[in-house]
Amino acid sequence: MISNITPSGPLGVIRMGRINEKIIINPTEDELRRSDIKLLYVCTRGKTIMVDLEAREISVDDLAIYLKLAHL
Repeated sequence: MISNITPSGPLGVIRMGRINEKIIINPTEDELRRSDIKLLYVCTRGKTIMVDLEAREISVDDLAIYLKLAHL
């Protein structure tokens, strides 16, 4: 879906993965292939713009940790 809303100000983008229960920040392509969680997070300083998540299984608590860490 494409939004007609234009964010003002700079955007931050982070990709995260998880290998053997270890969080990987901005994983390489090889790490991303081995990761059981693939998260792409886009935000401004105060707002989340987009979250894309592919995961085999993730708890709500773990997802909350990832989202909080991504927005730091």
